[in-house]
Amino acid sequence: MNAEFKWIDGRSLDSSELEKIAEIDNQIPSEFDPSWKPDEAAHKERVEFYRKLSEGEFFQVIYRQNEVVGFHVVRNANNSICHTSTLWIHPSYRRMGLGKSLKEAGIAWAKERGFKVMQTGVHLANKRMTEINLGLGFKAHSVIYRLEL
Repeated sequence: MNAEFKWIDGRSLDSSELEKIAEIDNQIPSEFDPSWKPDEAAHKERVEFYRKLSEGEFFQVIYRQNEVVGFHVVRNANNSICHTSTLWIHPSYRRMGLGKSLKEAGIAWAKERGFKVMQTGVHLANKRMTEINLGLGFKAHSVIYRLEL
């Protein structure tokens, strides 16, 4: 990976950095879902979520200088299944291979720990993440249907 990018274990970050990441994370759905409305409660929950991640979970953050460029969280769903909670790359750094590199790092982490399945959810409008997942061997497993009220 290019030396200008620094990979950090997210569990080592201080509260101000976790706040930054939670703010980004709380905005991500609005990129693909016009009905999404971020709120303060969701932000606080996300900060707490990051603080509680254990050594048994994957949390990598990519920085360029002091800017968060991307991050990936993989949670232990049960003894054999892990789940990608979040994978995000700053729009200015997309199509540089960073998302794929984060995904591959998460997959390697999961294999090393003996997981048998990695699940991930992707919004239908997120074509690039769909391409990355399919290219890495993911297969569609289920679909969530939604009715706008």
